[in-house]
Amino acid sequence: DRRVEVIQYVTRKYGKLNVGQIATFGALKAKGVIKDVGRALGIPISETDAISKLIQDQAENLEQAIDLEPRLKNISQDPKNEQLFFLARKLEGLNRNVGMHAAGVVIGDEPLWHYCPIFKGGNGELVTQFAKDEVEKAGLVKFDFLGLKTLTVIQDAVKLINRNRKPADHIDINTLRLTDEPTYQLISSGETENVFQLESTGFQGLLKKLKPDCFEDIIAAVALYRPGPLNSGMLDTFINRKHGIEAIEYDHPLLKTVLKETYGVIVYQEQVMQIAQILADFSLGGADLLRRAMGKKKMDEMMQQRANFASGAAKKDISQEKAMAIFDLMEKFAEYGFNKSHSAAYALLTYQTGYLKRHFPAEFMASVLTNDRAMPDKVSKGVGNAQNMGIKVLPPHINQSLPSFDVVGKDILFGLNGIKGVGDAAVEAILDARKDGPFKSFSEFFQRVDLRRVNKKVVETLIQAGAFDCFKIPRQRLFKATEKFIAQGQLKQRDEQMGQMNLLDMMMGGSETKNSKKDEEDSFKEFNHYMEWSKKELLAFEKNTLGFYVSGHPLDHFRQLTDHLKGLSSIHSIVKNSSGDEVLVLGIIVENKVIKTSHGNMGIIRIEDRTGSIEVILTEDLLNQHYQDLSTKDPVIVLAKVSVPRDEGKETALKAFSVKANDKNQGRSAITKLYTYFSQKMKKVVIAIKEDEYSQKNIDQLAKTLKSNEYIGNCQLEFSIVSESKIEYRFLTPFSIGIKEQLYDQIKKLIPTANVMFIEN
Repeated sequence: DRRVEVIQYVTRKYGKLNVGQIATFGALKAKGVIKDVGRALGIPISETDAISKLIQDQAENLEQAIDLEPRLKNISQDPKNEQLFFLARKLEGLNRNVGMHAAGVVIGDEPLWHYCPIFKGGNGELVTQFAKDEVEKAGLVKFDFLGLKTLTVIQDAVKLINRNRKPADHIDINTLRLTDEPTYQLISSGETENVFQLESTGFQGLLKKLKPDCFEDIIAAVALYRPGPLNSGMLDTFINRKHGIEAIEYDHPLLKTVLKETYGVIVYQEQVMQIAQILADFSLGGADLLRRAMGKKKMDEMMQQRANFASGAAKKDISQEKAMAIFDLMEKFAEYGFNKSHSAAYALLTYQTGYLKRHFPAEFMASVLTNDRAMPDKVSKGVGNAQNMGIKVLPPHINQSLPSFDVVGKDILFGLNGIKGVGDAAVEAILDARKDGPFKSFSEFFQRVDLRRVNKKVVETLIQAGAFDCFKIPRQRLFKATEKFIAQGQLKQRDEQMGQMNLLDMMMGGSETKNSKKDEEDSFKEFNHYMEWSKKELLAFEKNTLGFYVSGHPLDHFRQLTDHLKGLSSIHSIVKNSSGDEVLVLGIIVENKVIKTSHGNMGIIRIEDRTGSIEVILTEDLLNQHYQDLSTKDPVIVLAKVSVPRDEGKETALKAFSVKANDKNQGRSAITKLYTYFSQKMKKVVIAIKEDEYSQKNIDQLAKTLKSNEYIGNCQLEFSIVSESKIEYRFLTPFSIGIKEQLYDQIKKLIPTANVMFIEN
């Protein structure tokens, strides 16, 4: 968030006319060209939007999009759309607009227009009319000023940590020892969500194998986790040598000083340069030319460099055969070699974020959430990560929440800026009003807050998010009363602006009366028949406004069963699995789509549980079988194989081979099917009761209920009576029962303290 200051610095240092941003050109792509041409032709936006939504993301152009989607093909052949698609095809690929490169800055030794044409950006800054490749050809040097969010996350976390500490106890992130064992244990565990660079499942798998225990290992891991080293086998060699599985070998004793820290494997470009310097007396400048020639595979130059290397090595009494073998090794690894200084700088941020996550988890995750607050999907994922770490994320609080996410004790308090639909202006207005003290009641909120900046929609969103729960009034009642209180608040604020005050306020010395609590109760009388929203509605509103569930989870209905089902995997735990592992997952469908491929249709659903979300890929057969049943917000059980990607940035997915979902044709709900499924998986139901709470009457009542036709099934019923001295008496009943929705509640109703256990096959 301070990138602009660095650009201002170089502008002052090198001259306002010598420093500028670099232009980028946005092209007309398939979706955009349909919308733009449609707008020019006067076609309603709703029509062009519907057409553009049929264009699949993987389509490289409009023609490919038409081939992938039959519906789009029919639309394009409709005579009324002939002109739209004719013009769209002609214009596709042309530059549409000019923008600014996200990081690129050029610095010249004289005004930029001496090198290339320029124009002025929105804030008056100079921008080149050439793109990044052309400015270099024009003779300018391009610098990348990267705005790295991780630096802000670290800075915000340190501020939170030091906020309530004495200066002597402040942590200084820049002077951390790089030998903290718990930090290396965290990194080696693979539990590295939100740790810089280590978030992908592929990287987490690498860390669990590598088990880094020193800073040099992190530098190497950053350099090695790229397609070249991954595909060449370098990574496996490195890991095997580190753990003593494979012997560390050096082609020449002098190589040990250069390659010792990387277990004899050439990992960095600097090592290529050092080898040339030590073995063949290259200057560092000459070694850099060698590195560049190797990296770019310039054959003519390589022949000359090979001769120079052999000549230099001969002076060190190294045979030509040995010298050429080493040169070939350098050439092989130079293709994958990474710049060590770059890797080390990034590794330092990796270590620092790992350290903060390990030792100050709440402060670290609060900072991550604050910096992701504009991206609801990332906020939702971050909250899930925090909960998996054992950190409680509290809903927003109208009197306590700050704009950013905050730490209260060991919990994280949701920030007002993280609520979808609550803008900066509204948050600022709430904080301004709060300077005079906390809001004492819901009605008082409308008397004090600036209602020009906090409108009805914002208040309703705050209610749905639970921000007003501190007033102990059902959310639905607050929601229904909002319009009335806004009208009252607007009237009062208008009177105050006109200098008017009603007689009662004057007598009481202000706007607050002694009977304010009673007045509040009276003002809600007409709304008292509105009780709380249903659990389903509460959860839906929370999910929509916050990105996560506060007062429960849609899967809580199954908790008493799933907690006992050993074969069931949480989504969070799946990242620890290897490709091909079979897993059983219960989740809520949050997204579903169909993708056309060269092999036919493929279904992709995203499911989530309390611990996270994951994509599930359905074959065409499964898609055809369950297409009508895969509605969002419905529970589903998936039996699938884990698919761990090798590519950076892609997430672990599941390839399903069995699905249990709603059966709309037969009217069987997913809940009924899931209980049937669980019943088949279970062998026995054990009801454990403490001896001093044992009652023959209750046992007889329960046995009578469970013997009824309603509960007939194939799970053996057993009672377990536990005495004060922990002696257990077990009684296997002569009948079997089925696991139904009402079973758990029925048992608890008759024997509230009973512990119900489900034993698997």
